[in-house]
Amino acid sequence: MPIAVITGAERGLGLETARLLLDRGYVVELAVHDHDEGRNMGELSAYERKGCVPLDLTDDRSIATAFAALGARYGVLDVLINNAGVTGTGSAVEVTRERPSR
Repeated sequence: MPIAVITGAERGLGLETARLLLDRGYVVELAVHDHDEGRNMGELSAYERKGCVPLDLTDDRSIATAFAALGARYGVLDVLINNAGVTGTGSAVEVTRERPSR
């Protein structure tokens, strides 16, 4: 089975993409900022081929830890969908990796 990782999979496009890939036979890892929210997503409770890994894209250590765990678990990933986004208000010019708008 192909392995997919989706960042920002807690809601919206990420959640729907996870559902579509699960329906097509993928194993899907949800890379989410709020690990508790990701593990408890009722929308995907019927699917067995899913996992959840915490990932804060503003933290280099979190990124390294998440992908080390995924590498140890699966070896090679087939698909990475980088859907994580920054939410909030304000100018996009003012948003930096060090100071995201949350």
